[in-house]
Parts: sequence; structure tokens; C-alpha cells
Amino acid sequence: MKDMTKKPEYIIVLSAERKDESGRFPNFGPDKKDPSRTIYIGGEVRMQATLKAAKLYPDAEFVMVGGFDQIGQETFSKAQEMADFVRESFPDLNLKVIDSLPSTRSNLVALFNILGGQIQTSNFVLLTSDDRVVRIAEFWKRLKETDYPGIPEPEFLTVKQLGIKEATAENSPEYLLRLQREREGIDALRSRNYKNSESERFNRDCLPNDVDLETLFTPRELNKMNFRTEIKMR
Repeated sequence: MKDMTKKPEYIIVLSAERKDESGRFPNFGPDKKDPSRTIYIGGEVRMQATLKAAKLYPDAEFVMVGGFDQIGQETFSKAQEMADFVRESFPDLNLKVIDSLPSTRSNLVALFNILGGQIQTSNFVLLTSDDRVVRIAEFWKRLKETDYPGIPEPEFLTVKQLGIKEATAENSPEYLLRLQREREGIDALRSRNYKNSESERFNRDCLPNDVDLETLFTPRELNKMNFRTEIKMR
């Protein structure tokens, strides 16, 4: 975990789920593998932790990274929704929005393609829920090995470190299911059997017209698509 004696220049917040009908980021939702079950998401908790971090580190640049969400033929920016939420409480905060395809891996790919050059030389942290740290670190490690060798190891700033309590007991069925799904994802990554079903289902024809494919895919993926042979870190 991060030693915060040195103030971060960038605080990177990975995607929360879209706001629900009540206008809140959901802490619970249907499990993607078994929609009959409820899983802990912790979206509102993560965003409250972001507000706490904004109060503690007002000079940092906050980077909201989120996957596009689709309803029918409409595409929504989760990252913009996160930024708008933070802006309501901190109108002068330095905020940056990075959109990606909808998955943790895709969040990181877009982050590296857009801010890779800066985070190579800056003090940065990833703000996320404690239960997601290991899986994010595993994605980060593999992307570093295959496509982004210059990216430094990640440092984390977690919900618990910021003194924010989760919205459910850690022995609740919803939280235990969250931990189970995290372990399954980590095991699949390590055995190289991970399938990114959410991004695979995403209709890329519905992407906004101004989206640059260079921000959404790794150099290796772009080569396979015969799009471009190289991404330059910006």
C-alpha cells in the first residue's frame, strides 16, 4: 500500500458502476455470472472515498477512468458521470476523464495509452476498493510484461486507508460473493483463461464519433486489427 507522506501528483480512480434510478452509484447489483444473486459493488463507497481524497489532496490531478456503458444504441460515459459527481463538491479540482471499453483491463489500457508518459515520471496512486487490489495488480503486471514495459509498478490508495467503511459487513453473502468473483478472476488470469465477456459484447459501432481507437487497444491488438503498428506514449 502507498506511503502517502509524499503527496501524489495523480490520483487515478477506476470505474464505478453507472448511477441507478435514484441518482446514486450502486453499492449492490446483480451478479454478472448469476443474475439471480446479489453481489457487492461498492460504487457509492468508492466515490465517497474519492471525495475524501479530494479533500486531502486538492492539488492532485484526479483521473476518472471508466468503461463506456450501453443502453440499446446509446453509449454513456461512466468516467464523465464520476467526474461530474466529484465536481459538484469540488468545483475547482483538476479532473481528467478517460473513457475505455468496459472492463478493468480496458480501463488500464486506455490509461496507459493516454497518460503512460506522465505516470512513468510522476508520483501517482490508484484509488480503489480493497477487495479489487490484487486483480488490478495482476492485470497491470501482465500489460506491463506484454505491451507497456516502461510503466512503473502501481501504488494503491484504498477505501479503508481513507477511513471509509464498506456498505456491508465483510462476512455478508454479497461481500463474500464479491471476494469469490475476484479470486476466480485472478485464477483465470494466472492460468491465462480469462475471458473479457463484457468488452466482447460491447457494440463498438455505437462508440462516439470522436473516440480514437488508439486509446482503447494495446499496440498488439491494433496490429491484429491492421489499424496502426505502434502507439506512442503521450
